[in-house]
Amino acid sequence: MWTKTKKRLENFICDSLKGRVEFHCSNYRIHDGIGRTYITVDGIEVYNMCTLKRDYYSNPKKGLISQVEFMKSVEKYFLSPIDKCLESKDTAMKILVVLDKRIGKRRLKKMKGKINNETDIIKYFYKLRCDAEGLD
Repeated sequence: MWTKTKKRLENFICDSLKGRVEFHCSNYRIHDGIGRTYITVDGIEVYNMCTLKRDYYSNPKKGLISQVEFMKSVEKYFLSPIDKCLESKDTAMKILVVLDKRIGKRRLKKMKGKINNETDIIKYFYKLRCDAEGLD
């Protein structure tokens, strides 16, 4: 299942970041879904979504998401129109939107004001995308 999901995710990545941004998944205990998913940029891990590290079941923290939450967000992302994804408050979905090839330079520029109120990881991916597209 992960191989198909990864391929779909990478098909959504804008051309300027294709091959630079990659999604990875490791399951430690398949029977209960414990594991981690992480995103790398240029081979360096930049965002870790580990169910154990996040303490998913008892201690949610703002801006941190677990592997379980990421996979749920990805499924919603695949099924939702891009305009609905843009309005989401979901961290994973916002990261995916910023990387999405359906978001052009004009829309990226319009997002700038709202990005300032986001978590650091969303700001990171927004800056990465803008730099890759040659935007200020």
